[in-house]
Amino acid sequence: MLLGVFYLIIDTLGYKKWTYFFVVIGLNSITIYLVQHKFIDFNKVRKFVFGALIHVTPVSIQPLVSAVLYVFCVWLFLFFLYKNKIFLNLPNMDVIYLYSTMYPSNMKRLSIVLIFVCFVAATAGAQQTDNVKIPCHYTDYYLSTGDTVASLESDSARGMTAPSLRVYLPEKEKATGRMVIALPGGGYQHLAVFHEGFDWAPYFLDKGIAYGVLKYRMPAADPDIPFADVKAAFGLVRQHASAWHIDPEDIGIMGSSAGGHLASTYATHATRDEGPSFQILLYPVITMDASYTHGGSRKNLLGEQPSPEQTAGYSNESQVNKETPGAFIIFAADDKTVPPANGFRYAEALMRNNIPVTLLLYPEGGHGFGNRTSFTYHRQFIAELDKWLESF
Repeated sequence: MLLGVFYLIIDTLGYKKWTYFFVVIGLNSITIYLVQHKFIDFNKVRKFVFGALIHVTPVSIQPLVSAVLYVFCVWLFLFFLYKNKIFLNLPNMDVIYLYSTMYPSNMKRLSIVLIFVCFVAATAGAQQTDNVKIPCHYTDYYLSTGDTVASLESDSARGMTAPSLRVYLPEKEKATGRMVIALPGGGYQHLAVFHEGFDWAPYFLDKGIAYGVLKYRMPAADPDIPFADVKAAFGLVRQHASAWHIDPEDIGIMGSSAGGHLASTYATHATRDEGPSFQILLYPVITMDASYTHGGSRKNLLGEQPSPEQTAGYSNESQVNKETPGAFIIFAADDKTVPPANGFRYAEALMRNNIPVTLLLYPEGGHGFGNRTSFTYHRQFIAELDKWLESF
């Protein structure tokens, strides 16, 4: 697509074709090098570009828009090959060769066939939320725990201001009465609100589960600050439970990385009436024990030199009791950021208290995969989460 657009620009400006040829060969060589050495992931680039364009279109015509975009890309690429009669050595493929003796009629037939195939494939693929994130309707609610409330525009990069809760509600016909409040991670320093927050909305809404993404304040060595935001978020949901068709006794908490620590903190420290009914924890920080915690999260939550009492109080494997809700925990064995031992210790504590727990450990995936389909075991993970959510 880029080569085709570049050709059109050069042709329009009237530059000599040999200049274009050498520039294209140079760009192609650089691109091949970057792809082969894994500096560029074309799959991620494709999803980003197409997802961004489709995000602003109505859901009803997204398959058509996606198909048109794919067709446009293919047409420009074929146009580029035909006009220049060259071949490109693409990574992981044999040499693509276009004979200079090809007749225009053959070119037309080839174009029509490829465009038709591309249209069918793109129309089918555009309907899969794995490929394109379908936008969902939401409402942002500011929480009373903040001293001041800034405008949404002041935090446009993250889409919402802290402390606030973004609420997604399913269609009334689908609503099950259940809700999940997600706490994105970020080492208690920032928030990964997309792949650990917003991007999960279609998954839960499709199941008739209301969904919320909490943008909590950073602790700056005061753990009471984010805890208060979580408490306020649960209070807000229970306050609107009737209007939102939510069962106050079926509100769960979901946390990733440092957000998993905050989620497990709330699950183990909140009272029974205020706490969650279940936990979903993705590669969570659980302990504040310096030997296997995440150092940055520990420092940002408790300061440079926390007391033994603080360390023990926020090591949530030591705070589990008979009233702690059941948990779904997932880790990748090669996680170098948050040791999987965090999940093991928490699962052991839950089992000692006869609390149901599901612990998934996949051989690879690193840290921070969230809802990204690039995670090798994404389908298995989602299938297990499906079963778990249906089990109660």
